[in-house]
Amino acid sequence: MHLDWSLLFPDFPPDSRIWVFQADKQLSESDKNFLSQTLDLFFPTWTSHEKQMKATHALLFDYVLIIALDPTQAGASGCGIDKLMYVVRKAGESLQIDFFNRNKILTLVHGIAQLNALAEAGKWLREDTPVIVFHHLQKLAEIDNICIPAKDSWLASRIIPA
Repeated sequence: MHLDWSLLFPDFPPDSRIWVFQADKQLSESDKNFLSQTLDLFFPTWTSHEKQMKATHALLFDYVLIIALDPTQAGASGCGIDKLMYVVRKAGESLQIDFFNRNKILTLVHGIAQLNALAEAGKWLREDTPVIVFHHLQKLAEIDNICIPAKDSWLASRIIPA
C-alpha cells in the first residue's frame, strides 16, 4: 500500500518530523473525534523554547495516529516531545486506549486492518503475507513506507519460516 504524504499533509515539507502511534484497539468515530479535538486544542499551545510549533495530525486504518511537525517554524525540544507524549497518553487513558503498547502488530490483509498479538505472529504470518504498519518512521517523506510486506519487516528473520 502506498500513501502519499503530500495528500495527507499538504502544507508540510517532506522533512517534517512525524510520530506514529498505534492504538491497541480499533478507534471508533467517537474516539477519533475526541483525539482530533484534543490535538486541535493542544497544537496551538505547543511550544519549544518559547517558539510556537506548527503541527497537525491524521488518523489512518482506524488504529494509527500520525502527528507531523513542520521544522521550518520550530523544532521539538526534549521538553516539547515530552508534552506531546503526555497529551497522547492522557487522551488514550480517557479513551481506555494504549498508544504505547508494542505487543500487537497492525497488519493489512487484503486491505483490511487487523490487530494481531505479537506472540502469535508465527500463526498469522504463515497463512498469508500481510503488510505490516511500520511505526518507527521519523520523517514525513518516509510515510510512503508506512506499510511494508511482512517478509521485508523485522519479523521476517524471527518468525517467517525459510
